[in-house]
Amino acid sequence: MGLLRLHPLAQCELAGRPSRFLETLVQRDARNLTRIRSLDALPRLLTLAAGQSARLLNVTELASPFQLSRPTIHDYVTLLERMFLIEPLPPWHVNRLSRLVKTPKLHVGDTGVACALLGLDPAALAKDRATLGQLLETFVLQELRRHASWHDDEIRFHHFRGLRKLKDAAGRRFVAGVVLYDGEASAPFGEGFFAVPIRAVWELR
Repeated sequence: MGLLRLHPLAQCELAGRPSRFLETLVQRDARNLTRIRSLDALPRLLTLAAGQSARLLNVTELASPFQLSRPTIHDYVTLLERMFLIEPLPPWHVNRLSRLVKTPKLHVGDTGVACALLGLDPAALAKDRATLGQLLETFVLQELRRHASWHDDEIRFHHFRGLRKLKDAAGRRFVAGVVLYDGEASAPFGEGFFAVPIRAVWELR
């Protein structure tokens, strides 16, 4: 399955097209991977997951609209991962951290598909700042993964809330902290921290 790697606002053009192909695609691949009972729940679950992209994975919340058990929903989430329709982002940690978020973040595998499932065109997404922020975070992760695939060395991705805490926890391993924003210029905001225009992500060479 090919995954689109465009800006989420551009990808939202998919929202105006028929999205029934998504259900056919999900159901076909699901049958090839495993036998499950409530096959019609998968497209609905994927739509719900699209609305939670870049948020901490909450299987209980995902299960609430369905008459299915939490373990069953967990199995369906695993199935969607195997189909590369969603992906978990594990938290980064070191043993000495006493307070640690151990829950992975949920990301959809394709922001264009997410827009189509949520019925968002560019105008609607621009007005919904919360969803825009979530999909933009997912888009940045996808772009960074793409750039990382060009390197010979393995590059791993994790989530962690708090750059300054990360610097303290990582110690000498910390190289720099970067905050992406919608401005035009790059600027430092402390030792080892930089604010960088988000366009730099797709301008990387």
